[in-house]
Amino acid sequence: MTQAAATVVRRQIVVEAPIERAFAVFTERFGDFKPREHNMLGVPIAETVFEPKVGGHIYDRGEDGSECRWARVLAFEPPNRVVLGAWPNQALGNRRANAVKKYLVDKGIDAGRLNEMSSGEKTPLEAGKGEEAWAKNRRVEFSIVSADRPLAMKE
Repeated sequence: MTQAAATVVRRQIVVEAPIERAFAVFTERFGDFKPREHNMLGVPIAETVFEPKVGGHIYDRGEDGSECRWARVLAFEPPNRVVLGAWPNQALGNRRANAVKKYLVDKGIDAGRLNEMSSGEKTPLEAGKGEEAWAKNRRVEFSIVSADRPLAMKE
């Protein structure tokens, strides 16, 4: 398996509206035009949230309350500029974590005892590139939680 080179996507759309209005519609009503079928959750999307600040996220919230963060706000300069960074591998990790949670819930584990998350590429187990490193980083880690407190875990 080879890793694709980074791709920069630039898109320009001309909107017949004052710049302030166009910026507000894009950032405040992002979920109104983002296609619902672009869904990385295991359930239908209840809403898409755009956090309007540098370091904020764009994420989908499922009808069951689960969330999938799939972009970060890199620049936010109303009304002239917004820059987003999306991470497809993070999305894949979220799908993997949600699938494992669904499997465990289907086997009778109380969903309230499970806390799923994906670190994507932020915390690799194995540094480096290539199939061997990538294979070690495709994983799901568990914390076992008792009814009243987390159990001690080896680091």
